[in-house]
Amino acid sequence: MTADRDILSADDQALIDAIKAKVQSGTITYMQEHWGHEAELNPLATLEDIQKAEAESGKRTPPLIRELLLQVADGGFGPGYETVGTCKGMNLWPLSGAFEMGIYQVNYFREKLEEIAASEDGVYTQEEQTEAAEYLQAWSTAGDLMLYGFWGCQCYVLVDVSRQELPIYYMDGDNIGPSSHATLREWWQAWLDGTITQG
Repeated sequence: MTADRDILSADDQALIDAIKAKVQSGTITYMQEHWGHEAELNPLATLEDIQKAEAESGKRTPPLIRELLLQVADGGFGPGYETVGTCKGMNLWPLSGAFEMGIYQVNYFREKLEEIAASEDGVYTQEEQTEAAEYLQAWSTAGDLMLYGFWGCQCYVLVDVSRQELPIYYMDGDNIGPSSHATLREWWQAWLDGTITQG
């Protein structure tokens, strides 16, 4: 690896190799495998593609995600409809607002939920205020969140890239909480094992 690439653990490289083998065998996404959606493997990302996305986001890509882009494909594979790549290879449906194309931090929903929680009495029902507090609690455990995967119908997977274990969160519309798969490595392993769930 070059100086611009982090050295992976043997376990992470083995995980990448298993994902690459599954994808190259023709199983590119969950939706393709289970629902017959069309899927075509994106080309590999380059270091330049990733560095450009990092410069725009102001965040460094974790080694596991970085090497998946460099060794498997520039996004467009994996659980759900697909995972996020750099602008060049990304095949997600166009998303608006906080979700710019490429590798970006998610801020919009944090600000929205803080606004709800800080509103005057009577503006929101007690149920809405309780839900907002629960969502804010979920956000409070997260650090720098990266949009990483797309399940359709405003359902997304977010990765906390500030922590080495890469905990993941599931977002359905405005609702966010920890995923049933605690870390990104568990999420990918569940896809390999055929036990992946949406939440």
